Amino acid sequence: MRKYLLSIIVLLGGWALQSCHSAKGSQEPNKEVGLALYSVKYMEDDLLGSLDRIANIGYSYVEMSNYGDSIFGYTQEQFADVCKQHGLQLIASNTLGGGIFPEDEAHCLADWEKVFADHERMGVKYVSLVACMAWGSLERTDSICQLMNKIGRMARQHGIEFLYHTHNMEFNTIEGTDIPVIDYMMAHTDPRLVNLETDVFWVMQGGRNPAEFISSYPGRTRLMHVKDYYLMGESGRFDYQSIFDAFYAQGGQHYFIEMEEDVPMETLDEKARELFDIAVHYPSDWRPFLSKWAGKFSSDPAERQTEREKSFKAIETNYDYLNRATYTARPLQDEWTSLIDENLTDWEIYQSYELTDTMASQITSGKTVEGLSAPVGYNVNKGNQWTVVKEGDELLIHNTGTYYGCIFTRGSFSNYHLRLKYRFGDNRYEPRKDKAYDSGLLYHSQGPCGVEPWRAWKRGHEFQLIETGTFDGNTGDYWPIVNLETGQKTSMTVHCAAQGEENPFFNAYRYGPAADAMQVGSPQHPGFCTGDNFASPHGEWTEVELICEGDKATHIVNGQVKMILENSIIYWMDDAVDGGIIAIPLTDGQIQLQSEAAEVWFKDIEIKKVKK
Repeated sequence: MRKYLLSIIVLLGGWALQSCHSAKGSQEPNKEVGLALYSVKYMEDDLLGSLDRIANIGYSYVEMSNYGDSIFGYTQEQFADVCKQHGLQLIASNTLGGGIFPEDEAHCLADWEKVFADHERMGVKYVSLVACMAWGSLERTDSICQLMNKIGRMARQHGIEFLYHTHNMEFNTIEGTDIPVIDYMMAHTDPRLVNLETDVFWVMQGGRNPAEFISSYPGRTRLMHVKDYYLMGESGRFDYQSIFDAFYAQGGQHYFIEMEEDVPMETLDEKARELFDIAVHYPSDWRPFLSKWAGKFSSDPAERQTEREKSFKAIETNYDYLNRATYTARPLQDEWTSLIDENLTDWEIYQSYELTDTMASQITSGKTVEGLSAPVGYNVNKGNQWTVVKEGDELLIHNTGTYYGCIFTRGSFSNYHLRLKYRFGDNRYEPRKDKAYDSGLLYHSQGPCGVEPWRAWKRGHEFQLIETGTFDGNTGDYWPIVNLETGQKTSMTVHCAAQGEENPFFNAYRYGPAADAMQVGSPQHPGFCTGDNFASPHGEWTEVELICEGDKATHIVNGQVKMILENSIIYWMDDAVDGGIIAIPLTDGQIQLQSEAAEVWFKDIEIKKVKK
């Protein structure tokens, strides 16, 4: 069975023994675009030259699809090193790994343990299972889901995210039911342990709209394969604007261009239909499918060179397509780059609710909140809550504060220096009409909006922006943000001590460089960390700076260091592991600006790289 699976995977576009040196070309990369190395034909004939060309085109990171003890004749560590030497981040691996065999679980898990240990040594962050080829009955499908959870838990203990790569067969129904495999899998796998590498081509072949599919499972699409039949945009079947809008809204971070075979569209459609029909049945006779669709692998050097050149031409064309697109996020630059323009190009909008005092008291007391219907949602901008206005020669972002929510960057960032100025207006709304003017700068934000108690923001860390000298603390304070739905919490280590006068809702700690280090936000030290007040008076501009480097962050207010934090993590309780807790590094994510029932203005929002 395993031999058959390997043959099938070779056909699917996620497992191939294919392959691909460094001088930057004249065109500097504008967007951070990833490439699935599966796209390069016969890469093994010239690995270094291929990596050089990939980097010269402008790609920033890659996903390998040929994991093994030897990768293109290199050891695993050597392969990761040569990618790095060519300026390419090896961040993901699309692999059959240890397979999915619930009838042989012990052997399967032992294989995956080696897979994750190997990828941890290579520094790979994501490992995706290329496909499961035999779902079968409801009972078998359930056993596969439970095995996936165990594999995902094992991955987390190696600091890796385990993903499932979608094809079209998961959109067929489970034998004897009317339940699509993918929907059952999403309902019966733990989102903390198992998520998706969504392939937009194969989702479409499964009969779903890719953007709607991504949105229907908030936060579950961590990586994305972006493609058309061969060249981006050639079929006219994909609305990439809506796909990327959904991807960024749900916290997607990295995407890869991947190319299917250069054959007529009708031929790929036929192959997809046959795959859809056969792949959910267990056991299945794959021999007719393999015989019909076996790809052509040439041993002639001239033919192999021609095919590789052809693939590189398409790889460059597809990069240019996404590099020019307005909907793909801009990367960090070495110099200061503004994040404000008249169209909020770098930002998405999320509006939650107009909350009342009653709702607020229910939230803070942990009760069920009455009167909530559906949030306004993404990019509606009801009531023109978020606008860009011109004041002299400056562009300002204005938030009326009427709805809880945020704007958040399309792109995700790590190792950066961010600075901005803010000032509060005069308007406040329930439930904070008689409370401090309040907002926030949230960083390392991941997943969908609306997951924490106020139903307004993404999970992450908060750099507090608040009216000076209030009971709630002051600007530059650190607040961890929880995901109520998954139980995941953020936390950072801060040198601080418990305050003599505690906040009635949260434990408050006070920053002091000479104080003991506490993991604020942990079960032992829940709450937030405050410190000296350096903010300007109400109505005046306050400048704040955030420096993130690896797992460390520095909060700066009006040129004064407010606090230094480190050991940025996400954690959750899990009785299935030793110690009862899983904690993983949190070193990248989107940036949010909060709306919290107060009018606020922002200007001079700029960001640049921090080199480690």
